[in-house]
Amino acid sequence: MESSLRIITKRLPSNHNLFLFGDDHEGTTLRHRKGWQKLINMMHSEYEGCKANYGWHHGDPIEAIMVDDRRYHPDTVSGEGGIPLPLNQMEQAIKNIEPIAHMVLGMNESNHPLKLWRFGNITKEICERLKIPYATWSAKAVIRTTHGQLMYKSFHTHGRKSITSTADDPKRRTVNQRLILKRHL
Repeated sequence: MESSLRIITKRLPSNHNLFLFGDDHEGTTLRHRKGWQKLINMMHSEYEGCKANYGWHHGDPIEAIMVDDRRYHPDTVSGEGGIPLPLNQMEQAIKNIEPIAHMVLGMNESNHPLKLWRFGNITKEICERLKIPYATWSAKAVIRTTHGQLMYKSFHTHGRKSITSTADDPKRRTVNQRLILKRHL
């Protein structure tokens, strides 16, 4: 598996929206299908006065839970809406993302598909089929104007670390959280 930080540079209109999403987990009955459709509708509509919409998929496009996985439970991958086989989940995820694929700037690798690395790189396959840049686990997006001037940079990762503090004092809690974030970065 590729693990180096990927840098993805894009030229976008100076007035645009960037939708951050992921964890759609195709294949589980717990998937929020109406929420996914709402995202697609929002990305194809004017939002906050702007029609130039783009997105970043932070990973876990499929549930990818096999019957021998400790997280497996038949009620979550069977029945209405559940797709039990990871390759079928991948095909459905591709269909789900197709309407917005041309707007997606990158897709991160993530823990659910990565669990099935012995079968190949599922996330990379999805990206290649949809012509979305594969972003590995973490990536930096460099967004430039249509004339090439730097607008901003953003860091994208599927992530697995949290930033919490149990300090009683709100100021100390904020300082602790900033220190934890600094360590993670």
